[in-house]
Amino acid sequence: MKREQFLITSTDGHEVTKTKWNAANREVENLIGLIANEEATTYNLIDSESVKEGFNHVKGSRTWKSKDGKVVVFNIEKVA
Repeated sequence: MKREQFLITSTDGHEVTKTKWNAANREVENLIGLIANEEATTYNLIDSESVKEGFNHVKGSRTWKSKDGKVVVFNIEKVA
């Protein structure tokens, strides 16, 4: 059985593939942490959406906003 693949894209230009839903979410947290470090600011999660078909996640998004007002949206989508 082939592992699930999840593509992460962001409004900041990221494109990363992970093999599980939870790994994709952890990668989003890692990426926003790197952005925050580069910009010397903090980000807070302001919106989170997860879409399931049956028991399996198929897509979702995580929206983060910096204390300076910048918004970064990460989209996670299952790929075939």
